[in-house]
Amino acid sequence: MNKYVNSMRSLGIQAIMKAGQGHTGMAMSACPITYTLFTKFINISKKNPKWLNRDRFVLSAGHGSMSLYSVLHFSGFISLKEIKNHKQKGSKTPGHPEYSSKNYIDCSTGPLGQGIGMGVGMAIAQSYLENKFKKIKSLVSHYTYVLVGDGDLQEGVCYETMSLAGKLNLNKLIVLHDSNDCQLDAKVNDAFNENLELRMKSINWDYIKTSNDPIDIENAIKLAKKNKKPTFIEVKTIIGEGTSEQGSNKAHGLKVDKNEISLFEKYYDIKVRNFKFDKSIYNHFISRVQNRGTKKYNKWIKDLEIAKSKYPKLVKELLNNFKNKFINIDKIINLDIINKNQATRDYVGQYFQQLYKSKINDTLFGSADLASATKTTFNIKNNFNSNKKYPEILYGIREFGMSSIQNGILLHGGLRSISSTFLSFADYMKSAIRIGAMMELPSSYIFTHDSYQVGGDGPTHQPYDQLPMLRSIQNVYVYRPCNEIETKYVFSNLFSSKNETSIGVFTRQPLNSNHPTDYNKCFMHGYELYKQSNPDIILCGSGSEIDLLFSVKKELENNNIKSRIVSIPCLQKFFNNDNKYISNLLKSKYGVFSIETSSDYLWYKIKDYIDNKHVHFGAYSFGESMDGKKLYEEKGFNKENIINIIKNQILK
Repeated sequence: MNKYVNSMRSLGIQAIMKAGQGHTGMAMSACPITYTLFTKFINISKKNPKWLNRDRFVLSAGHGSMSLYSVLHFSGFISLKEIKNHKQKGSKTPGHPEYSSKNYIDCSTGPLGQGIGMGVGMAIAQSYLENKFKKIKSLVSHYTYVLVGDGDLQEGVCYETMSLAGKLNLNKLIVLHDSNDCQLDAKVNDAFNENLELRMKSINWDYIKTSNDPIDIENAIKLAKKNKKPTFIEVKTIIGEGTSEQGSNKAHGLKVDKNEISLFEKYYDIKVRNFKFDKSIYNHFISRVQNRGTKKYNKWIKDLEIAKSKYPKLVKELLNNFKNKFINIDKIINLDIINKNQATRDYVGQYFQQLYKSKINDTLFGSADLASATKTTFNIKNNFNSNKKYPEILYGIREFGMSSIQNGILLHGGLRSISSTFLSFADYMKSAIRIGAMMELPSSYIFTHDSYQVGGDGPTHQPYDQLPMLRSIQNVYVYRPCNEIETKYVFSNLFSSKNETSIGVFTRQPLNSNHPTDYNKCFMHGYELYKQSNPDIILCGSGSEIDLLFSVKKELENNNIKSRIVSIPCLQKFFNNDNKYISNLLKSKYGVFSIETSSDYLWYKIKDYIDNKHVHFGAYSFGESMDGKKLYEEKGFNKENIINIIKNQILK
């Protein structure tokens, strides 16, 4: 059996040598684990790479990618050409695994710890769908396997998500630890001395320790599949086994040369022959991975046909969900019954209650212990944590974990997901938001308490620098509505996102409802809110600043200055409009004044579309603990200051 594992090691070390760089250590040490998983347990289909009931595999320690690519190559899923192109432009074998909708990679990994979070999210999605479709639960009966290294286990997001997984008793989640006692700079015990067995048991996980012999690993996984809790399997391995730095932290990123190849050949008694392997090697993997997976897939197809005859509506709903065909919430939300002149977070709460009454169950949602403040709850007492049939997850105070779990839910498929917290805490979540956007996941977030007007909670809770951070991430779109109508437009975007991250930002303080908003025009992402055919000046902004602009407009009118108010709820998408549309909207006699309680310089792009002046007023400093309205005004967000700026910098 070892000749197959050693062939994987040989392929990996050759690919790393050809690339001129790589993570040799784990490419050697993790092969017994990936070999055992794929030849004995993981169900994967060449006919349908994203088959909904395939077992999910997450290589959280993404730097060990060659231990995954090698088994995929021998099993007939990745070509030799792609192996030889490891780490090259356009390659399907990048340095760290990268997810796409058509490949055999279940998620992008690299930032350590997050793979565990995504694995937990996949296991949550599987558990919810299995319970939702109880009558056909065999159609969603797969496992989630996560392979981790010591670096993963030291990241805080690992603690957050494994703790929640233990609380939720996610018994179809199995984590395998490539425990080689080394990390990049030193031995593990120089930086980390936790007793992993005690740690796992304390968070309600089962713990198994085993050698790196494939038979021992197989037996450990079989035992894990009988457990009623998630299971952590510590596999004792040797980093860089067969190299000059075997068992040393220097093996982590060891450069491979001809001398290393010679040592490798001698250690494993194997001949390295320029990517050439006996046909028997390929036959072994194709039989035990690809063909076994095909049999499982074909059986599932038969089960599907039987289920269609017995439960046609349920099967149709399940398949539609995995095609991202969900309930259209735009048709559910009724603006006529909304209480007006509220904070935009309160509109969110009212919309959630409308969804609750409609019994929507194709979306998992939750918050970092703030649902009562973000208003994103159906009924906290009926939650996923206590009963897997309910779609509301109590994430606890785990912002980073929550966002990485959400990525996993979306990667699993068959569900939408929305999570919420305060805008100032988006900083905790940035890395997970970034990798979700990179994978083009339809991720949605609700962030409330959006400005200085948070008030007495002080500068730690008063965001001003978070909006530019979020907008700076490719494929992340931030929406900031000014009233109940724009909030419906934002809410609709959160539930209908296809391949981008959508973030709704909502106020804690009440805003006026008497702005003449046309719902259909909201979808231009920037539109004329207060009409003026030949304006002297354009006033534009987003969210709570629209109220301020109306008071400024009234004062300007008293001085015979005509103004048009432009609401821009999504700044990034506004600039994606046709140039002519933007230029005509912002056309005026003197220029444009824009305002937002953020430090975002994207507003200065307005200058590209006009021939006259543009002045922007933003927020560029921390707040303090005091009355929110007074602080807002002290920071310059008041009618008198804005009028003064307009008169001195635009009209002069």
